[in-house]
Amino acid sequence: MSAFDYDDIIVCLEDIVKKERIKTNVPMKEHTTMRVGGMAKIMVLPESCNEIAGIKKLLTEKKVPHFIMGNGSNLVVADSGYSGVIIKLSDNFSGISAERDEITALAGTNIAAVSNAALKHSLSGLEFAAGIPGTTGGAATMNAGAYGHQMEDVITETYCIDENGESCVLAG
Repeated sequence: MSAFDYDDIIVCLEDIVKKERIKTNVPMKEHTTMRVGGMAKIMVLPESCNEIAGIKKLLTEKKVPHFIMGNGSNLVVADSGYSGVIIKLSDNFSGISAERDEITALAGTNIAAVSNAALKHSLSGLEFAAGIPGTTGGAATMNAGAYGHQMEDVITETYCIDENGESCVLAG
């Protein structure tokens, strides 16, 4: 028996994100590249940093187990499922912008798409990431790399949200 009420959590989440972006009893095998995994009790699909911060703050305050995922590469979910809240970024929290010699990418953006955007804007250094599956957030978190290069070689700063919904910027 969990220490929280799922219906209460859903009502609280509806104060942060639109109701249609809160899913219940989600088969995780549909959200992982390995196509395995049981049901997630709740999945929420945020669209902004403010939504992510609000969700993180709420779930931490209510002591609800939660997990942030990108598009499910390098993720295996137990057949028994996940009894907390999955915060999925790749569906609604992705985007790329390029200015001068800099690319900004949201955490849910496919890292290969970011590599292609760099190529399109004649920016070098991210070629190694063209074949890496996953999202920018996951690649940054795990310092993904290939061919002798890694994310720490190209990231200049990372905007982060902690468990309490507070933001900070980490230098490259």
